[in-house]
Amino acid sequence: MGKTITLTANADGSFLAADTQNSLLINVTANSTHAVTQNTGFQVTDLGKGRVALKASNGKCVSVDSEAVLLKSLIGRNLGDAESFQWVNLMRGDTMLMSLVNHRYLATKPNDPGPVTVSATGPRPARKSGECFHWKAVDPESIGASNIQD
Repeated sequence: MGKTITLTANADGSFLAADTQNSLLINVTANSTHAVTQNTGFQVTDLGKGRVALKASNGKCVSVDSEAVLLKSLIGRNLGDAESFQWVNLMRGDTMLMSLVNHRYLATKPNDPGPVTVSATGPRPARKSGECFHWKAVDPESIGASNIQD
């Protein structure tokens, strides 16, 4: 908690990243220029009861609207359910993030970079459908290829 992390999709090794131009949460391939920038770092805020909020490097929070995942400025407002995720640790080191809005999990489309959704209903046995992630703590000042590769 309180650390900056990167999240890598188990399905294809892509990274979650902040698309600051369009205010979206996207996944980018590991060899993308975005994968070695601070846009892949998210500060984890402890909300208690295993719940967290994720803040992008531009200060906007990851927020859910229906099944879409946006980056939202909360200046002067408190974090709500739309910005709250239940952090779920699974066996084998997998992590899932469940939205408190629709009780579905963050998900990418494997091998198809683009917007992240909150549409998964749970983990698949092979954990390769885009709903499971690995996280790694990183130094927010020096996120680069050497810091985000295992």
